[in-house]
Amino acid sequence: MLLHRFLIILISVFLFACVSNVAKQAKSDKKETKPANAGFLIMFSEMRPHEPEASVRMMITDQFLRIDEGPNSEDFILFDRRSKSIFNVVQEDKSILTIKPVEKDIEPPFPLRWIIESQTSQALMRSQNNNDATATHYLYYLNEEPCYNLVTINNQLVETLDAMREYNQVLGNELKSNYHHMEGQQCHEAINIFDPNIRLQYGFPLREWSVYGYQRFLVDFKKDIIFPASLFELPKNYQNISL
Repeated sequence: MLLHRFLIILISVFLFACVSNVAKQAKSDKKETKPANAGFLIMFSEMRPHEPEASVRMMITDQFLRIDEGPNSEDFILFDRRSKSIFNVVQEDKSILTIKPVEKDIEPPFPLRWIIESQTSQALMRSQNNNDATATHYLYYLNEEPCYNLVTINNQLVETLDAMREYNQVLGNELKSNYHHMEGQQCHEAINIFDPNIRLQYGFPLREWSVYGYQRFLVDFKKDIIFPASLFELPKNYQNISL
């Protein structure tokens, strides 16, 4: 009888351990089955000098950053985060301009002396007006001259910043390849070529505007979106152009 009871207890313990291990394994497998094309959908309104206001859509996943003007856009930029390559797709002439990652050791012909001041901002989207959402306004001075303004959302969308930094760095290095200094464009050249990620060091940009006429503000964002794989595929039979 004692042996019988001991076997029952032993079997019960064994079965509990098995069930526990199965549950842990299932939980572990669940973590590992994140959809490949799951990520963030971000909508901006953007204005460049001498151009009308335009919509900019970003889709950011672990592998890609896609930039276009919206659901009906046939032109788009695709950044492959693994190969660090940028593909600029133009439907009109059916071409794909490829920009490979390169390091360009070119120093700016002017000093990069930044002074950055900050203050609390009330500029939040209506959906962000809660106790967890705060914003900060940063004023950037380059060589003691006003250059750039930035309002960041504190502690939100931080998961997207690495993809944006990687893209900015590759693009900035490419712009160095054909760089020719233009008088009076120090702020523009510093922000876009020589120090392209200085505006991403404090958090996700809710609003940004410059002394040279560029401005952009966040319209909306969504998390945990599963995108169609086709959005991250390059069109076939397009002419490939490499820089």
